[in-house]
Amino acid sequence: MSFTGQFTSRLNAKNQVVVPSSLREMIFALEEGGRPLVLFSPKDDAHLELYPPSEWAQIQKRTEQKARMEKKPHLNRLLNARAHLVPLENQGNGRILIPQPWVDYFKPDLEVIFLGNTRKIELWSQKDYESTVAVHQTDFEEELSDLLE
Repeated sequence: MSFTGQFTSRLNAKNQVVVPSSLREMIFALEEGGRPLVLFSPKDDAHLELYPPSEWAQIQKRTEQKARMEKKPHLNRLLNARAHLVPLENQGNGRILIPQPWVDYFKPDLEVIFLGNTRKIELWSQKDYESTVAVHQTDFEEELSDLLE
């Protein structure tokens, strides 16, 4: 199973956002209910990433192996410093809290976009997402037509 789709949600005054129900259903199909998601700040685009714990564990394992082989312990530190566990309950409305430093980083308007991206879910401010999509739309259309033939 992979994450797909684009969904709009709203950030409230307490920095909480409701994870769309179809994405929650996919998460709970992959994971045991009640396990926290991992919210990660990649620092390359103005968005955040949500990972199910099983996927995050694989990323940590690969990072740990690379850090050990290349004698770069800072890789683990930096990876985990950018990660934050956010509870997602199976009951209720599926709200998660975005820590204030990350709200400041990705500067969402009230409207945010959840984007299913195969093994992760991206969280974008609507404005940044629309400008990013606009830049890549023509290339995407050409590539898609090649892929679908």
